Amino acid sequence: MSFSAEVKKEALGAKITKLCCQRAFFLACFAFGGRLSGKGDTRKMCIGTESSNFAKIIAGIVKKLYGIDSEVLEKSKNNNAFFDINICGEENILKILRDLKLAENSSTELINVRISDDIMEKSCCRKAFIKGAFLMCGTIIDPEKRYHLEFVTPHCILSENFFDLLLLENLNAKRIVRKSNYVLYFKQGNDIADILGICGSVTHLMEFHNIRILKDMRNNVNRIVNCENANMDKTLDASIRQSECIKFLESSGNLDSLSPALKEIAYLRLENTDLSLSELGRLITPQLSRSGVNHRLKKLCDIADKLKAERNE
Repeated sequence: MSFSAEVKKEALGAKITKLCCQRAFFLACFAFGGRLSGKGDTRKMCIGTESSNFAKIIAGIVKKLYGIDSEVLEKSKNNNAFFDINICGEENILKILRDLKLAENSSTELINVRISDDIMEKSCCRKAFIKGAFLMCGTIIDPEKRYHLEFVTPHCILSENFFDLLLLENLNAKRIVRKSNYVLYFKQGNDIADILGICGSVTHLMEFHNIRILKDMRNNVNRIVNCENANMDKTLDASIRQSECIKFLESSGNLDSLSPALKEIAYLRLENTDLSLSELGRLITPQLSRSGVNHRLKKLCDIADKLKAERNE
């Protein structure tokens, strides 16, 4: 089972009890996974899902909200089970569409697949809608691989309405069009964690946090290692240049004419090419600070560079 499927399975166990939230939840189920067909007595509202438990929950909400019995049919495709929740009859369907603000009271036609502000006035209802949307069309990538959660719909107005609803819950989605679908997606860990919490996937929320902590620790270790490697490379490069300058002074007979302090640091550097400036300073009596060692070695290199320039004139 994929990480996304596991999250949805756990989310189904977190019940929605308030009637206003059940209404918002059912609106999301129809908006993101429902369709209408037929006319008159043959008219049918159908909502499809891959989960038998989810199908039972939707049928239960329809019964509780509207007193309407729905039919749950199991189908098979490529050895996978699918479930259709069917609500039949013009009168039943119009009752639902008008309650969800998807049809005018004077009309039998669906206006547009959209989200009514009247149904989403309260934060608890908006969260119930987000949960329903995730269960119907949401996908989350295993966070061990990367952070990515998305909602997909072919309905432009629905996508725009949902984007605004997410903003009201401080969830900052990005938008793209993929083929003929409108996609709202998240790549920030905080937003994804919030959605997992809204959906009631507590176990997977904790798992997600643990993965984030481990990833942050690994990234910090990598940064430290990279920084240390870079510093080691700089130290090695500097040591090689200093040694080359000292060897030039020695081969040209100029090293012995320098002050005792410069000669001391010169021979120490030749004998300890792998030591840092601070470590070299501790070999001198009395000990010399890092900046003091750097000053003397820089002076040796300046003298060598000047002699080389004079020789090349």
